[in-house]
Amino acid sequence: MIEHLILLLPSRIGSVLSVNNLREDLQVAYNTVRSWLEILERLYILFTLKPYTSKLSRSVHKERKIYLWDWSQIKDEGARFENFVASHLWKAVQTWQDLGMGDFDLGFLRDRTQREVDFCITKDRKPWLLIEAKLSDTQPSEALSYFSNRLGVPALQLVRSKGMDKRVGPIRVVSVGCWLLQLP
Repeated sequence: MIEHLILLLPSRIGSVLSVNNLREDLQVAYNTVRSWLEILERLYILFTLKPYTSKLSRSVHKERKIYLWDWSQIKDEGARFENFVASHLWKAVQTWQDLGMGDFDLGFLRDRTQREVDFCITKDRKPWLLIEAKLSDTQPSEALSYFSNRLGVPALQLVRSKGMDKRVGPIRVVSVGCWLLQLP
């Protein structure tokens, strides 16, 4: 049965994960699915991101997003790109943490009105940088602008297009390859 769970996960990348929906799809107990997800995380098959909620009213508190360490199984190009960015950000955050550069963490933002930003890097438990991953859309999302203004932190929109580096208001839109090269 855990094999069926592994087959279901690639289609849920980049979305808030509903353990209850997985439970229904697999026809097993809720705690069984949670246990399997924990096992897969310990085996480095997946990793999870928690929502950042400290300074946001009306934010989503419980649900997590999952990403796979081997993103080759993800069919949807946009989800695969988001997963690619997530894995690089996760490694950078862990490196900064290990080097003693601060208490870094990687999460995401989402409120009850469905505004969402793919990634929120926190430093010392405060938002430090917001990042949205888009295949080609060079116009920053409304949610990215909203949360950047609300939290008073810089924001990036990473795109797959080569040679992109521009500002759209307070948001920097930059090619993912150029920006990721700067990470540890």
